[in-house]
Amino acid sequence: MDFRPGLEVGYSVLKIDTKNGNKERLSGKVNVGLISTSVLLEGPINKGKTSFVFSGRRTYADLLTKPFQPSDFKVGYHFMDLNFKIHHVFNEKNKLYWSNYFGQDRFNAVDKFEEDDFKTKLGWGNITSTLRWNHQFSDKFFSNTSLIFSNYNFEIKLDEKFNNQIFNFKTSSGINDYGVKADFDYYPNPKHSIRFGVASTYHNFTPKQSKIRQTGEDNVDITQNIESIESAVYLEDDWKIKNTISVSPGLRLTHFQFKSTDYLNFEPRATIAWNAKPDLAVKASYAKMNQYIHLLSNSGIGLPTDLWVSSTDQLKPQVSQQYALGIAKDFLNQVYALTLEGYYKKMDDVISYKEGASFLLLEDLETGKEIDWEENITTGQGWAYGAELLLRKKTGKLTGWLGYTLSWSERQFDELNKGRRFFSRYDRRHDVSLVGIYNPSDRITLSGTWIYSTGNNFNLLDKESLSSAGNFPIRILELSGGTTPFSTERNNFRGESYHRLDLGIQFHKKLAKNRERTWGFSMYNIYGRKNPFYYYFKDAKLTKVSVLQFIPSFNYTYKF
Repeated sequence: MDFRPGLEVGYSVLKIDTKNGNKERLSGKVNVGLISTSVLLEGPINKGKTSFVFSGRRTYADLLTKPFQPSDFKVGYHFMDLNFKIHHVFNEKNKLYWSNYFGQDRFNAVDKFEEDDFKTKLGWGNITSTLRWNHQFSDKFFSNTSLIFSNYNFEIKLDEKFNNQIFNFKTSSGINDYGVKADFDYYPNPKHSIRFGVASTYHNFTPKQSKIRQTGEDNVDITQNIESIESAVYLEDDWKIKNTISVSPGLRLTHFQFKSTDYLNFEPRATIAWNAKPDLAVKASYAKMNQYIHLLSNSGIGLPTDLWVSSTDQLKPQVSQQYALGIAKDFLNQVYALTLEGYYKKMDDVISYKEGASFLLLEDLETGKEIDWEENITTGQGWAYGAELLLRKKTGKLTGWLGYTLSWSERQFDELNKGRRFFSRYDRRHDVSLVGIYNPSDRITLSGTWIYSTGNNFNLLDKESLSSAGNFPIRILELSGGTTPFSTERNNFRGESYHRLDLGIQFHKKLAKNRERTWGFSMYNIYGRKNPFYYYFKDAKLTKVSVLQFIPSFNYTYKF
C-alpha cells in the first residue's frame, strides 16, 4: 500500500495495465545482451483505429555459466515471457482490448556419481488471455466487461540411474480458470466516485498428476481433479469529505461452490486518509478477506514446491483481517519523500502439510500407493505483522530510494510442533533494497542496486533420520519436501541470508527521426555472493546449491 501527500488514495488490490499500441506509426525497441535479449514492437493495424503491442524476452545465463561449473554437478536457470495486445476503437464510447501473456521459468540440475547420474528439472509458468470491452454510457458512467482465461502450471521431473536401476518420476500441479466480470465506475461529482461490479470464475484444479517409471516395477499414473465456482459482487465508494479528509468504505459479497457445499461471506473494508498538511498525510485501513484458493508450501530443504489447492467440503476458505496505519512526508521542497507504514494481519484456516507428509502424495514410492491430497494437510492459524519504510530522492542528477521491511510471519497448528507457534517458511526478519541512479549528463546513466533479505526457514532432518533413510530415497524425498520424521522443532533451520550488489553504466545517443541507441555494461552480483537456491544432503552433509553468481554483461538497445 503506497500513498503520498496530496494524492487521493483508497483500498484496492494491485492493478497492472499494459500499454496500448501506437495507432499512428510503427515503433519499437530491441535489446541484445550477454544475459538476455528482449524486443518490443508496436504499431497500427488499421491506422487511427486498431493497434498492436508485442514484447518478449529470454534470459540465457544458464548457457553462460555452464562452462564454469564442475563437470560432475551442473545447474542452470532461465526464464522467458511474451506479451501481445490488440486495441481497437469502434467509436468514442466503445473500445475493445485483447491482452495475452505467456511466461515460463525453468531450472535444471545434473549430478553425476561415477556411472550413476541424477537429473532434476523444475518448471513453473502462467498463461493469461483477457478480452475487455470498455463502454462509456455518459461523461460520468463507464463500464468494463471482461472474459478471462488463466493457467498456472508447476512441474518436477526426476531421472535417476542408480546401480543400473532406472527411475523416472514426473509430477505436476496446475489451475485453469475461466472467468467473466463486469466493472462499473460512476462519478457523480469531482469529489465522489462509486465503483461496483460482479464477477464469476470457474476453477479447474489439478492438485496432482504423477507418472512413475522404475526398473522391475509396474507403472504408476495418478491424476486428481477438483472443480469449483467462485463469484462475487462488490460496491466501493471513494468520497472526499473535505479537502483534507477522504474515506473509502467498501463491501464484497463472495460465494464459493464445491459440489454441494456452498460458502457465502461478507468482506467489509474501509480506508481513511487525512492530509494534515500539504506535505504530510496519514492513512489507516481495515479489510476482511476470504481466500478460497490455498497456497500449500513444503518446508523441506529441497527445491521449492509451492502449489495451489481449492477449498472443499472438508477444507474451509482462509479468512484474514488486516489493519494498517501509515504516514507519508515530503522534505526539502518535495525533493525527498518518506513513507512509514505498520500492519497487522490475522489469518484463520491456513493450511500446511502434516508431519511427514509431502508434495508426492504417495505412501510408498515402490508400491505407488496413493494418498488423497486432503489427507496430507492440516489447518491452523497465522499471524503476519511488521513495518515498512521507504525513503526516496525524487529529483536531481542523483535519484533513488532506500526501502526497509521488518516483518514476522508465524503459524500455529494443533497437529504440528506440539501445538506451539513457529515461524513460517517465508518469515524474513529483514528486507533491504538500496537503489541509486546518477545522470552526470543526458548521455550517461550510472546505477547501483544492493539488496539483502533474511534467509527462509526449513525443516531440517535429524541425523538419525538421515542415517536410516539411505542414499537413494533421501535424494528423492528431499526434493519433494521430505517424508521421513522431522526433528522436534518445526522450521528449525534458517537458510543463509541473500544479498548481492549490481552495478551498471549506460551510454545514450539520440539519432535522427526520434531514434535512440544505448550501450550498457553491467556486473551482476559483483562480489560473487553464493546465494542459496536450495539445499540437499550429499553423503549426510548439508550442501548448498547456488546459481547466478558473478556475471559481467553488456547489452545494446536500439529504439525507433
